[in-house]
Amino acid sequence: MASITITPWRNQNELLNVRDWLFPRNSNTKPQTKRKACSQIQAWKIRGGLPHAIESTWYITEAILTDSIQDSGISALAKRACYCTGLCRFVTGLVDSEQDSKYKVSMYEKAKELALPASFVELRHESIHGELPSLVVLRQAAERALDWLWNDYWRHLGDDDLGELEVSSFNHRHNTRRDSLRAILQTYLTAYREAVKVSDSKLRSRLVETTALELLEACRTNAQASKELVHILVDECMIFGDIERLAESQGQVLALLTDNMIARLVAPRKSDATGDAVQERVLLWLTQVFTAETWKKAARRAKLDDMVVVSTCLQNPNPWSIRLATAIIKSSRSDVARNLYGPLVAEAEGRLGGAQSELLEDDEHNAADTGHLSDGWQRSNAVLGKPIGVL
Repeated sequence: MASITITPWRNQNELLNVRDWLFPRNSNTKPQTKRKACSQIQAWKIRGGLPHAIESTWYITEAILTDSIQDSGISALAKRACYCTGLCRFVTGLVDSEQDSKYKVSMYEKAKELALPASFVELRHESIHGELPSLVVLRQAAERALDWLWNDYWRHLGDDDLGELEVSSFNHRHNTRRDSLRAILQTYLTAYREAVKVSDSKLRSRLVETTALELLEACRTNAQASKELVHILVDECMIFGDIERLAESQGQVLALLTDNMIARLVAPRKSDATGDAVQERVLLWLTQVFTAETWKKAARRAKLDDMVVVSTCLQNPNPWSIRLATAIIKSSRSDVARNLYGPLVAEAEGRLGGAQSELLEDDEHNAADTGHLSDGWQRSNAVLGKPIGVL
């Protein structure tokens, strides 16, 4: 006799509709669509029998939507708490549901069995037993959690349109979105230069405002768009001074960029072939934003909190994040900030400096053993930087 499975959704189509609302194939889908999905899942929750993967997706998506509301009056602490709730329930429900009552194993071991990255378990531990992670870290973790849930649950719901067609469609949207953002920037640069040649100040102002709104709309309608914009500006060496004018016109543009660049700085991508060079460019750009006088107006308009950035850097120490924290503290005019964070930054800098000294000693020892390379070449540890403003 066939078994009967009772689900909170009426039929498979209703479930697939919610999946498409949460993970839209169209990059121009508005946030209201995801809110509609969350409302539907809430109704399912009341009916009972809601799978953990769907519930976790709901909580994490609600946190992202709450965070995306501009000038809502919601404090940064409330947003962090919202993210932590969703992420902790995601990890705990997933790992504990697989535990054997007689032979319990550590969360790390169970996460490994489930192919869940250990960083999620660490984040849960820090959220419950330590300080709440920064918004930058939580935003990044939320996106990774949704990616994991998509690959582990949502994409296997039986839609024939998925599979290789879905991967191809994703890659197409990914490239199309990047090309679209690149085209916006290139069009702006060309038009702005023409306006400068004819000394048309009104045209320049209109171009700045229009382009800033265009970029902001692109980033609002798709969570990945701001990451793509950072890729174009940083990885493709398109960092330029005009971003300052765009940021002054729409502060949220700068806020989006700095959030994503800080995430890149504190957690470098393993896929970066030229990781050090990319991190140096990100560091130079962020240092300009948070320390240069010419960026003060844009930073105020974007409501950037330099001490939150310092705290994030200290929670995620690496050579680049600590250099940024050091630069911010040195340029700060606040005695309270220097007295509170100065010793912590100096301590972190000392720890990293000691580790780098050991590495340098090893390099010198290896160089002494190796001697001159063939054809008269010698080893060099020099870092070749690239100046800001180069297209």
